[in-house]
Amino acid sequence: INENTVNENGGYGIMISGRSNTINENIINNNEKVGLSLGSLEPMAFPINLYNSVTKNTLEGNELISILIVGGVENRISENRIINNPRADGIVITNMLDPIIPSEENIIISNTITGNKNGIRINGGQKYNIIERNIIRDNLEKGFLIKDNARSNIIRGNTMCYNGLDLRCERIDTPNGYFS
Repeated sequence: INENTVNENGGYGIMISGRSNTINENIINNNEKVGLSLGSLEPMAFPINLYNSVTKNTLEGNELISILIVGGVENRISENRIINNPRADGIVITNMLDPIIPSEENIIISNTITGNKNGIRINGGQKYNIIERNIIRDNLEKGFLIKDNARSNIIRGNTMCYNGLDLRCERIDTPNGYFS
């Protein structure tokens, strides 16, 4: 999916379920729920999302979440501009609920995430994700939120500043790798 303008949809702007898809250089804005979703919070025929690439997109003005990874493994989210979504989280990594399929080993690298509710949020038990070299700034609540026993994620080399709170961990009892 390349070089499209996707806007003002009642639910999802783009929803992908599957493997080895490329979503590149799109403008995704003003969608009521999610701008771009790899997977769904609802049961799907192909629940695991593998090896997808989301690169050089602009996501702006989405209402709930700009980029959502659900039950995703080894997806790459890079060089995107996730801006001005004041009621939405920039990137959310979470698990599928039925069946329970975690999101693991995803790479979130070199994105600009600014002017959102929260910059990046990792939920419930997600592990082995790498978040590095992102610019996470001017987000209203938190730049980075890790919650509900997310563990063994590597967070390094990000620039976080001018967020309501740069980094917040909630209900974590196992370590994540925090670096500079």
